[in-house]
Amino acid sequence: MGCLKVGGALLDMEIEGDILDVFANSAVSNQHHLPNFNGLDYCRVNGVANCAIADDARFFGMVLIGDNVRIGRNAIIVGPTRLGDNVSVGESATIRNSVIASDISVPRGAVVQNRVIFDQENKDKDSSCGIKCPCEKNAGASSNFRLWPIFSYVRFSKRIADIVVALIVLILFLPILPVLVLIIKLSSPGPAFFAHEREGMHEKRFSCLKFRTMIVEADRIQKGLRFKNQVDGPQFKVEDDPRITTVGRFLRETFIDEIPQFFNVLTGKMSVVGPRPSPKSENCICPFWREARLSVRPGITGLWQVRRTRLPGRDFQEWIYYDTKYVRDVSLRLDLIICWQTAKKLVLNFFNQF
Repeated sequence: MGCLKVGGALLDMEIEGDILDVFANSAVSNQHHLPNFNGLDYCRVNGVANCAIADDARFFGMVLIGDNVRIGRNAIIVGPTRLGDNVSVGESATIRNSVIASDISVPRGAVVQNRVIFDQENKDKDSSCGIKCPCEKNAGASSNFRLWPIFSYVRFSKRIADIVVALIVLILFLPILPVLVLIIKLSSPGPAFFAHEREGMHEKRFSCLKFRTMIVEADRIQKGLRFKNQVDGPQFKVEDDPRITTVGRFLRETFIDEIPQFFNVLTGKMSVVGPRPSPKSENCICPFWREARLSVRPGITGLWQVRRTRLPGRDFQEWIYYDTKYVRDVSLRLDLIICWQTAKKLVLNFFNQF
């Protein structure tokens, strides 16, 4: 398996989406102000030889083609796209943001979008390339999750405490929740809440709720900002992130954006204290660390959040260390210490906004 570290993210070169991300990001700096070509102009300007490209075929953005490529009439190729040697594109076919390996034939009228095609057999399959994440196991494989007795602190006392705390917080914030929703809706287009799929205890997926703090389609814009990433590992963070709204910045700095996560706590998907809730794409970076941290419910706050140093090149290592340490040492005393340190940080951050 081949992997690349790109702007702090680890990309798997056997996964279709990661290959497209690498190709798209490598083309970003060359993509600005590229003219659009018809087939004849493309061959002349780019010095392409030994190819048969119809005059009325159209090229938009950054398109790279190999030798002996044949492109039919009225075909449309939208970059960033790479066509390998001996590729044949049928009449009226459309290819957008894709990588087509050598000796592939794209039939007449076909639409290929956001694909990586290595062989002729898989060109008509759906966009899922069928490659498993490195953390996925074969059927019957044993797991390394830490198991807890039914009346242990994690499964019994901690769960009762979570319900009590979640109810108190939600009741206290109930009067201002509609006000926050209205402010978010009026400040920028889009929904007031943002839900993102995360992995919970023992791999159970759930929608992690937050108040929306970014503009719509922030994930798409992130790809163009990846080269500015200031943290290591699979996380993403840039100073003065342009995707964050004015209201969203205040909500983030005061941690008010995480209040909806107490609904996740109430339903048993999260805990007040625990490892940071992460999507599968981040957890797959380190399978054994993943199974340790998913042995407990993810938390709104946690050991890493209150003890991280934010030193360059150490954040991901500290993330792994503190998450696994929490699972190893989890106790009522440790949870109370984390809650106290979090409370001090919340108060300090809130008054620093004024």
